[in-house]
Amino acid sequence: MAETTVENLIESMKDVHMNSLNNGCRRKIGMFMDPEGSLIPDSDMFNDWCGCAELLNFSQPEIENMKRQKSPTQEMLHLWSTRNDPEPTVGNLISFLFQLERFDVISECRQMIERDVKKWKQNQQSLKKIYDDPTFRDPSSPSSPPPDKIETVSDAGSQHEIYYDCFVIYNPDASDQLEFVKEMSRILEGPEYNFRLFIPWRDDLVGTAMHSVSAAIIEKKCRRCIVIVSKSFNNSPAADFQLKFAHALSPGARQKRVIPIVIENVEVPSILNFVAPAPFYNVGIRHWQWPRVAATIKSELRPDPETWMPTVDAWNIALDTSDLTKRELWGITVATQVYPEEKPVDIPDVDAQRKKHKSKKSGK
Repeated sequence: MAETTVENLIESMKDVHMNSLNNGCRRKIGMFMDPEGSLIPDSDMFNDWCGCAELLNFSQPEIENMKRQKSPTQEMLHLWSTRNDPEPTVGNLISFLFQLERFDVISECRQMIERDVKKWKQNQQSLKKIYDDPTFRDPSSPSSPPPDKIETVSDAGSQHEIYYDCFVIYNPDASDQLEFVKEMSRILEGPEYNFRLFIPWRDDLVGTAMHSVSAAIIEKKCRRCIVIVSKSFNNSPAADFQLKFAHALSPGARQKRVIPIVIENVEVPSILNFVAPAPFYNVGIRHWQWPRVAATIKSELRPDPETWMPTVDAWNIALDTSDLTKRELWGITVATQVYPEEKPVDIPDVDAQRKKHKSKKSGK
């Protein structure tokens, strides 16, 4: 076979994957390559399947395992199709056969190879038409979120669901809170901290169920919640709902999910009494508060068990069932079942029954 013809074959099939070759074609190639070959003087390689396996960078243990198969060539082609180096293409296969001087395999199997490659290209063309159809969406490709998952402005313009560092709870009708939120967004979303905040009335969609969407975003898309506290906070039913819902997701403030920012010297809501606030109303320490807030946002959401129950305490609890067991083990519950008391079974007194029986006889 002329070298030019082989080069044309290699060029026309350089992008065709090995999976395009059907079982019949592989069996025919195996009929030529399975028998023991001869040594090629110039390359010191055998021109059978073993030499081809060496060109495909298979290790000696892998080659020994192929020898145990019914058709080592078919096993070699199958394993090669699962690798990336060298690239498993029909063009590379023909190139390796040419290096091994197996012109007989190329000429005898050429018709079957070209037939399988033609079918493969036709199938690829049909798939391309389907992919080009604007009504088709490939499930494996990145796509926009499902309609029921589009809850924010960012979701509507993105191919992926957007997640946030913080949900901002505030009263948009209060000018003091609104101005502070704008200032906070410039600082925390700026290049120094680069956080992503979800701010209601800025990032939510129009025409949605406001409370349901807020609850879903707080629970599933935001790591933490920042609540802006001032006199006007209690005037917003939406903010009150959002705060209570966020607090319910982290009872006892164990996860530091809610971050109170107090911008006015007022009494905080009762559910935040045991949560350390950031007092922005104090001008003297105000510039210290932004790093505190940023560090809290960056910290791990779920506490390490060692931070709330050291190893020594766990060991003591295992040995001593005294008042140490009164610690708040909020991750453990015990289910018990109370059964009714069983009545004792009466065992008959044999001697008493005999005396009773004798007394009856004597009475007669």
